[in-house]
Amino acid sequence: MPKCAACSAEVPATSRFCPDCGVATQSSRPVMATAAATEAMPPRRSSQSSGSLTNSGAVDFDEGRFLPGTLLAERYRILGCVGKGGMGEVYRANDLRLGQSVALKFLPEHMSQDPAILARFYSEVRIARQITHPNVCRVYDIGDVEGQPFISMQFVDGETLASLLLRIGRLPADKAIDITRRLCAGLAAAHSQGVLHRDLKPANIMIDGRGQVLIMDFGLAGVAEQIEGSDIRSGTPAYMSPEQLAGREVSTRSDLYALGLVMYEIFTGKRPFDAGTLAELVRLREESRPAEISSLARDVDPAVERIILRCLDPDPASRPGSAFLVSSAMPGGDPLAMALAAGETPSPEMVAAAGSQEAMRPLWAILTLSFILVALVVLLVATSKQSFVARVRFEVPPEAMAVQARKMIQQLGYTAPPDDHAWGFDYNVKYLNFVRDHAKPPIDWSAAINGQPSAILFSYRQSPGPLQAQNINGIVGRPTYTDPPQTTPGMATVQMDLTGHLLSFSVVPIKSNESVPAPADPATLFGLAGLDFKTFKPDTLRSIPAVATDNTAAWTGFFPGHPDYPIRVEAAWWRGQPVFFKITEAADVSTPSSGPSAEQQVQRVISVTGMFMFLVVAPLFAWRNLRLGRGDRQGALRLGVFAFSLGLIAWMLSTHHVSTIWEFGLITTATALALLTAAQLWVSYLALEPAVRRRWPRILITWTRVLTGRWRDALVGRDVLIGIAVGVGYDLAFCASRAYYIHNGARPPGFTDLASLYGFQMDVSMILRQMISSLAFALVFFLLFFVLRLVARKEWLAGVIFVLVFSLSRGLASDYQLVATVLYLVVYGLIVTVLLRFGLLALVTALFVTDLLPTILLTPNFTAWYGTASLMVLVVVIALALVAFRQALGGRRLLAPLLDE
Repeated sequence: MPKCAACSAEVPATSRFCPDCGVATQSSRPVMATAAATEAMPPRRSSQSSGSLTNSGAVDFDEGRFLPGTLLAERYRILGCVGKGGMGEVYRANDLRLGQSVALKFLPEHMSQDPAILARFYSEVRIARQITHPNVCRVYDIGDVEGQPFISMQFVDGETLASLLLRIGRLPADKAIDITRRLCAGLAAAHSQGVLHRDLKPANIMIDGRGQVLIMDFGLAGVAEQIEGSDIRSGTPAYMSPEQLAGREVSTRSDLYALGLVMYEIFTGKRPFDAGTLAELVRLREESRPAEISSLARDVDPAVERIILRCLDPDPASRPGSAFLVSSAMPGGDPLAMALAAGETPSPEMVAAAGSQEAMRPLWAILTLSFILVALVVLLVATSKQSFVARVRFEVPPEAMAVQARKMIQQLGYTAPPDDHAWGFDYNVKYLNFVRDHAKPPIDWSAAINGQPSAILFSYRQSPGPLQAQNINGIVGRPTYTDPPQTTPGMATVQMDLTGHLLSFSVVPIKSNESVPAPADPATLFGLAGLDFKTFKPDTLRSIPAVATDNTAAWTGFFPGHPDYPIRVEAAWWRGQPVFFKITEAADVSTPSSGPSAEQQVQRVISVTGMFMFLVVAPLFAWRNLRLGRGDRQGALRLGVFAFSLGLIAWMLSTHHVSTIWEFGLITTATALALLTAAQLWVSYLALEPAVRRRWPRILITWTRVLTGRWRDALVGRDVLIGIAVGVGYDLAFCASRAYYIHNGARPPGFTDLASLYGFQMDVSMILRQMISSLAFALVFFLLFFVLRLVARKEWLAGVIFVLVFSLSRGLASDYQLVATVLYLVVYGLIVTVLLRFGLLALVTALFVTDLLPTILLTPNFTAWYGTASLMVLVVVIALALVAFRQALGGRRLLAPLLDE
């Protein structure tokens, strides 16, 4: 059997071409010469009836209307006619002004005066110039020579795909896949500009000498919204979609149908529907299916056959959504890398379709889940001993303390039943600062924070009318110790310690007809406060009560058992009834403030920088991206709606609702704030996402999948599971550092948001708010790192700079610089690694878990009245980890693959 002179492959004696490389044998050299002579034009269509679809290989080889050497427009020197067709002639020429070869396309002389044809000729230039892509033939300009218009375009030294298929029958599978990917990239570039080709076929696809693929001839192309009526049927019937043949519509999915037809020919060397007339073609498409590709070419991957059949689906809705999705469905290769190499920004759909589709290895999934569960147990036990709140003895539930506070008010002479009431907890910050500044290390915090004075204060408010809170800095509509202002007669406020002793009392007196004030009796107030009146010395009143009074007094002394903590007691009466009582620290117990610490200043700088990014930089970039048509608008909208919904639900669960018109104002304010938060996330995402998707799309793969609804994806499960593990690992690192700090008595144990003591509804609200917060912080974190990456130009260098800047700035501002710096180097290094390796979704999950666990009071005593929050958070994190674990396995059975490994 003879061998090919080019690649040494065996060539059957009856074959005129090499089955591997397509080079002609000696017996077929004349045919090669014929093919080479038509390098820039497809085979000329034979003159048949209007219903005929058969192409002829015959080509005119006359010199055309311009002889070689002719100078046109004082710029182009003709080198020769490279092809002729029914729609004109193409000449190769030298552009003397730019010194490069170009192709000049002329209309046939009899068409150059037709207004309709001229309009389409000019439209081809306008549309083609919108598309700049390596896989689309570039169109430069339009000119005129003695009334004959022409188009100057990129000269392609090669041959059409139709000519190539005519020579070799079909392409090898790997080469066919490569050509398909390039076709998809060029077609996606056209579709991204809203341009439909409408005449995609092998004769309009060129392959140059370097193997580059270029889509040619945009003469029938048009903007999707402008194609209607009879213009829908324009094109080559053999490569029209069913809906285009029927005149119903033409869309990007119509081009994808033509792409499927071309792919079928590339992989098999045959047309899926080979008909001689239009009527026969329609009948074949309606009554039969194309022959299975595997029966025509056994080396074709089943994935290729599946995507081709999807492209050829008669229903446009069942076809792939874009050319990039077709490319991503092809076996092997990297569509993201191809898009980036071509200078294109991959679409969100392409990003979501990229990346691994495989499940997480069961062994790694089990180890990760095990680490999460063990870490949660360690955190639960360790935090219950370290956390400030966990050391406080909460013996009486808040509902019982509220009843006790109401009885105090009645005992002081105000017996009218209230219409509304509210309660809450606050830290006794002044006392904690006193202990920190005056106690000798190591400090026994358990002894210091229980008893009198109390480290945590309980506040109770009641009113003869609704408590209409006005504060918007915290939770909209939730009353605090000072909000709403105490102005309504009969409105009373009580503050107690956790042992039930009175710390402060204030009431707006009700008008009385008595003209002579009754004698003031401080003994009752001192008894409710748990103080011995006889041990206190009279003093002058230093503060002015905010309520009406006619008798005031003040004393100084100490709390029982705390001779080192001097206090002042102030009281006031109106008509003999107490209206004001307050225990405050003496003037000399507090250390003068030296201003914010270095760590607080660093955090302030970071916060200001983040706010500047949110309020100034992000809107400018978002506006620019919207104006240029960039950005994942659908993803940004979904993110905004998600944040708005969470914010509104969280407010509904946490606020103090009232049955007055004030509730409408609360709803309006809460809605406005939720919209503001959603708008900030929407703007920030639109500002950041397009740039990241263009330069760093792999970071967004699983994040984009979540935004497009692919919650059950195995890769999504993996990244969420990794994010949870990183979050609990982060908290473990800080748990170890707190143990070191507490042992050395440097500062109080970590604080917890006291809202976790408010009950089930508040706990759910806190979890929802933490979701929003983690999204915002992740975007700010991501934005700062991305800016560093742009400046440093290298991913690893940006990571090193980020870790060093934040670790040193926060670590050196700590009381224990070495320990803190090492700690921050570890945790920030871990976060950057997660971002680089797993992406934005893992980062958001890690921040959510990281900030949620320290915020909630963790205790192993789930039966306590304050154990609800701890139990709920553990259930949420464990449930999220279990769901992610199951998804990460991708439906694989757990034990069988594990045994194989």
